[in-house]
Amino acid sequence: MSFPITHLRVAYAVAKKMHLSETQTAQFLLGALAPDGVHYRPALYGAEMHIIGAAKKISHLCPVSDEPWGFVTDNEGWVQEIKAFLLEHPNDVLAAGYAVHALTDLHNNRTIWTRFRLKHPEMAKVGYGSDYYNETAALDLALYQEAETVPMMALLRTAAARDFIGRVSAEDIHAIRDSLYLEKSDAYTAYVNQPPAQVGDFRFVTMHDMRQFLTEATEFAFAHMPVL
Repeated sequence: MSFPITHLRVAYAVAKKMHLSETQTAQFLLGALAPDGVHYRPALYGAEMHIIGAAKKISHLCPVSDEPWGFVTDNEGWVQEIKAFLLEHPNDVLAAGYAVHALTDLHNNRTIWTRFRLKHPEMAKVGYGSDYYNETAALDLALYQEAETVPMMALLRTAAARDFIGRVSAEDIHAIRDSLYLEKSDAYTAYVNQPPAQVGDFRFVTMHDMRQFLTEATEFAFAHMPVL
């Protein structure tokens, strides 16, 4: 699904629409990284999709089913699981950011990813090594290199995580956050001191697609946010 900076850009836009304070926004942004913290769990670091998928379905609040990660079709059931999670964590900024991550991936699942998966089923099975993921990683780097990232990353440094029992640990969450400040990061793309992203001739997801997705995902996530 979406890469870290994409998640942060959606969460940052939602935080602005919710009129959150800087302290709240920092926690909200960290929550918006949290579900993908499973990628930084020692036993799963760098794991392929078919290995890490079960943990991702749990961390991303997906409905229980036999469908593997990346092939979830019950989007309405997914929405209900996210709503239940928010009810379990009232007045909780970190949890609200966590829910924004899940909602962003849900919106990705029902739009960009599903269109790609149905049109290119064999490539979809390749998982994280596919050209689709290479393109979305490059687009994520391009977003990182935009000016809006600077205040967002400064706020993110100040936030502190906690465990979401049975889903993702504080250690996992801090690990994915800290990886964004390193010049080398193997589980995702590297961001710091990278050359300008080249995104002009993509086949599967263009920068126009990405900007449209950011707008739509922000509206979709905001529509499901509680009052904080």
